Amino acid sequence: MKRKRLWMILAAFMLSAALAGCSGGSGGKEDKSQKQEEKNRQDEDKQKEDVKEEAKEYAPGTVDGNHYESEWMNVRIDLPEGFVMATEEEIANIQEAGVQFLDDEEKDKLNNALDEGTTFYEMMAATLTGSPNVNISVEKLPYKNATAEQYADVTKEVVEKSMTNGMTASFQEGTTDAVLGGQEYKCIAGTANVQAEGVSADLNMDMYIRVQDGYAIVVNITYTADTVAQKDELLAAFQEF
Repeated sequence: MKRKRLWMILAAFMLSAALAGCSGGSGGKEDKSQKQEEKNRQDEDKQKEDVKEEAKEYAPGTVDGNHYESEWMNVRIDLPEGFVMATEEEIANIQEAGVQFLDDEEKDKLNNALDEGTTFYEMMAATLTGSPNVNISVEKLPYKNATAEQYADVTKEVVEKSMTNGMTASFQEGTTDAVLGGQEYKCIAGTANVQAEGVSADLNMDMYIRVQDGYAIVVNITYTADTVAQKDELLAAFQEF
């Protein structure tokens, strides 16, 4: 049970670190050149609005038993046999455990993002052993024209920097293209090790990232070398809404 807890905590930490780093944006304040750049981009976007469909406002998905769906995200998931959907209370407890591994600065960034309503945890599911597990989050981006590649670069940097207290992590160079439920994502793949409570755990971690309507959608999957088949089955469960 300790190993299962470690796997879930590591998965929560990975996501928390990524969201905390990206929530930092440009350090909380934009300089004049950044503001002007953004204003110019906004003006260009406004000119194109007449010929583009208006972006849909973010709306959270819903969980019903082992079924998750989000019309805004255009995804539905019926968990494969052996997986269990976490409740809101369980997600909160696991996330709280993961956040404890962040340093004070990153922890404050994430808490502020949650308080301000710019970061949202959508769902979390896992096998009874804890591996594989998946969680989905959505984060409002500080710049409308930010790309999935840029978000991935920040994520890798922040997660690797934030690994402390017996945790180590590394990512492969660049991103790969992937499709989940008919939607295109950029994937960053890495490995991690956590040693705590007298137990050591090694995990593979894949983060799938896409940008929609000014939000980053992050699908975070962690798994072990002997649960790759279950991980693939989980990915196959992503379907269009």
